[in-house]
Amino acid sequence: MTRIFLKLYLLLLLPLLIMTVMPKSPLSLLGEWWYEKESYRQYGAIYPLIKEELDKIPEDQWIDKVTEISEYFAYTLVLKKREDTKLSEETYAKLDDKGYALTKFKRNPTLVFTEKNSEFILYTSLFDNTSALEEFEKDTRGFRYFLNKTLKESQNPEKDFERIKKYFSLNLVMVRMDEFKSLNKNKNLLDTLLDKKLFIDYEDSNMAYLISDNNKFVIAITGANKKATYRRYYNYLSFLVPALLLAIGALIWIYLFRKEFSKLNRSAKLFGDGQFDTRIKLSKNSALYPIAGSFNDMASRIQTLLEGHKDLTNAVSHEFKTPLSRLNFAVEMQKTSKTKKERLIYTNKIEQNIIVLEGLVDELLNYTRMQRQQKVEMKSQSVTLWLENEIAVFSSYHQEIEIETNITINKNISFNPHLMSRALNNLLNNSVEYASSKPQKICISAFIDNEEINLVVEDNGIGIAKQDQQKIFEPFTRLDKSRKRSDHEHLGGFGMGLAIVQSIMKQHQGKVNCEASSLGGAKISLVWPS
Repeated sequence: MTRIFLKLYLLLLLPLLIMTVMPKSPLSLLGEWWYEKESYRQYGAIYPLIKEELDKIPEDQWIDKVTEISEYFAYTLVLKKREDTKLSEETYAKLDDKGYALTKFKRNPTLVFTEKNSEFILYTSLFDNTSALEEFEKDTRGFRYFLNKTLKESQNPEKDFERIKKYFSLNLVMVRMDEFKSLNKNKNLLDTLLDKKLFIDYEDSNMAYLISDNNKFVIAITGANKKATYRRYYNYLSFLVPALLLAIGALIWIYLFRKEFSKLNRSAKLFGDGQFDTRIKLSKNSALYPIAGSFNDMASRIQTLLEGHKDLTNAVSHEFKTPLSRLNFAVEMQKTSKTKKERLIYTNKIEQNIIVLEGLVDELLNYTRMQRQQKVEMKSQSVTLWLENEIAVFSSYHQEIEIETNITINKNISFNPHLMSRALNNLLNNSVEYASSKPQKICISAFIDNEEINLVVEDNGIGIAKQDQQKIFEPFTRLDKSRKRSDHEHLGGFGMGLAIVQSIMKQHQGKVNCEASSLGGAKISLVWPS
């Protein structure tokens, strides 16, 4: 669950972190593009108007002239030679390409202007965080200076207005005051114009009006306050873009989670309908991968158990059939026996078959118990001491057998001594049961290989055919035809010993292998992680 929500948080927060941490995030690039575009729209006409003034005087007086003109502006005007400027390569490239660029001068946003092959660059510092009226007054102060200067010196004001109008991206219309009064009856507008020399129509934030110093002309400006409008849009975007990214991230996470959850749900239904080979296939990067892995492990175990129970049921029915048939035969024969001696013989046979059935039931219960037991208690102890004790007990009952040991493990190992003792005794008893002619020999080895414990039991018995070396670990498996003593006597047992050994090794997260031994018999290895 932690992995699922961690993935969600990363999916949601990563875009925001990128946008806030990166120096040139998409949002900051959008802001820079907008600010540069809108600033040029507002101030771009100033440069050609200043250039007209500068063209009237020698170049060596340009810097002083700009300093003089800057007194009529609300923002700073500075003219520098290109060689005295310290701009970034990106800013120089924009200047050479477009003639203007947005940069910073004394930590303030600044528009810089130039002409192709010009030695001079004009710095125009910008203002922000002011009211609409204050901002408009500052933005138009320099324009009003040039406008009044042009109208004052002009013999044909309308013609000269049209000349300077072309420098502006704003929509400018100039009318005489008398005409304006006849068209506009808004007393507040007229009073403000005469008093403040400018007016912004707040009912239509894109309309503004200027009046000339001699009060003879009114200039109507359309789109005058788009800068404030765009700023509001930018503020909205600053909120909406992260919110949109969060929403998109959440939707992607929900879609992927729902898609993967549908796979989980569909697989569970198929498995419930009896398709026990159903498995969930998800990417390792999926948030539901641990759940899918648990489901697949569960499904594999259930499938194995069901198949094992099916095979076990078939085997049990077969194993019970023979002693039961013998038991029934003995009972019938006892009924028809005429002498006491005959009845005693068949009574003994009935008891023998009952003992066989009891042994079979005990083996079956032991095997089932092993299959059902999921977790076993592990104990760290010396393999050498444990093996020496087990071999000593075994040797006390089989003194005629030669036992050779080769133990090279010198540290404590984690295992269940009770279960491992049972596995070892099953292997030793098999070696005795299927031994060849005397002298009988058993070799027991214990060593570590590739961080795995190896406990090996070998004998000089009759061995196991290669094609049967995996079969012997299945329940009720007896290789009677190939596993006979030299006197051809039929071997006992129910074929459950090695199946129990395999169950014990699975509980130790290990395995059991069978192969031919150099001694001539079988070599069975118990392997589990160290």
